[in-house]
Amino acid sequence: MALTYDQSGRPNASSGRSGTDSTRDRPVSLEIFTGELGCGDLIYELKLQLDRADAGAKVRVVTADPGAPRDIPEWCKMTGHVLLEQDAPFYIIQVRNRAKGET
Repeated sequence: MALTYDQSGRPNASSGRSGTDSTRDRPVSLEIFTGELGCGDLIYELKLQLDRADAGAKVRVVTADPGAPRDIPEWCKMTGHVLLEQDAPFYIIQVRNRAKGET
């Protein structure tokens, strides 16, 4: 089932709800809705948003990108962020701790 979005860019309540309740409803510090951004654009948006987030913050990502189940875990491995949960289209990422002075 494809995700549909309201005018604010958030997924409609009844669309694409294949994720478990824990992944969908777990408290997080930030939610990122990437719509149908594909591989490069999705990863770039994640980088921009997570660079601004506090170390240790938990971030829920909601994406309709069919490549996300492969791309997000690999990106987390490369960047040091921790993928806590993956239940497409929902992902929970914990922002990595940064070295002193690093953004």
